[in-house]
Amino acid sequence: MNTQFSVSIHILSLLAIEKEAVSSQYIADSINSNATLVRKICRYLKNGHFIHSSQGKAGYNLSIP
Repeated sequence: MNTQFSVSIHILSLLAIEKEAVSSQYIADSINSNATLVRKICRYLKNGHFIHSSQGKAGYNLSIP
């Protein structure tokens, strides 16, 4: 299994638990990784319409409940 898949599941699970927008640094601290990897995977999740983020507003949210 690819590590990006497990990190993606972790990100989606974390976003489902958190009610507020979550920063990439917060997610990276949660998985003991760096924020660059998290932003890369979040870009894939955003392209798949699983999560969304807004410019000027830091953090990610789930697109669907």
